[in-house]
Amino acid sequence: MSDGYSISTVDRLLIRLAHAIRSGHKVTFLIGSGLTSPTSNLERGIPSANAMVERVRKSFDSARELRALEEALNIVPERKKYQTAMQFMIECRGQTALNRLIREAVLEARLYPVNSVKSDEQLERDLAGWHLTPAIRALGQLMQEHETVFQQPILTSNFDPLIEVGIRRAGRAAATI
Repeated sequence: MSDGYSISTVDRLLIRLAHAIRSGHKVTFLIGSGLTSPTSNLERGIPSANAMVERVRKSFDSARELRALEEALNIVPERKKYQTAMQFMIECRGQTALNRLIREAVLEARLYPVNSVKSDEQLERDLAGWHLTPAIRALGQLMQEHETVFQQPILTSNFDPLIEVGIRRAGRAAATI
């Protein structure tokens, strides 16, 4: 029997974080790409997993290559299409081509054009040069304001530097491993 009240996943997360802050319990985050993806078509950010699959599709121009990619994508469930597309790209174009595709996608979160002379490390240190989603800004602020609770690493599958940039912009050190 239900009383008509349901608590969302976000509400449960907020309750958990508030409890951790009050009690001093340590928290480790496991974060995915949703935190750095644009919240609207007008916002800068890292393209979604589905958008990255589309970019892989566009990188193959021959009908034969595209057919092989589509066959590989069609046999996996939706949640595996991103990994399958990335693996296909590595196998058919090599790691360098995949790295170039990823770099181009990451640079879409830049606020202004990139000087081609700058290295990736220099770009990552340019904290003011990145658009950060509200979620990334909030994460950085949370990490800064509650250092004793959030001293554990943040685990992420992201290939972009925005989590580290958000933490550094909030005034806290961040390290990528």
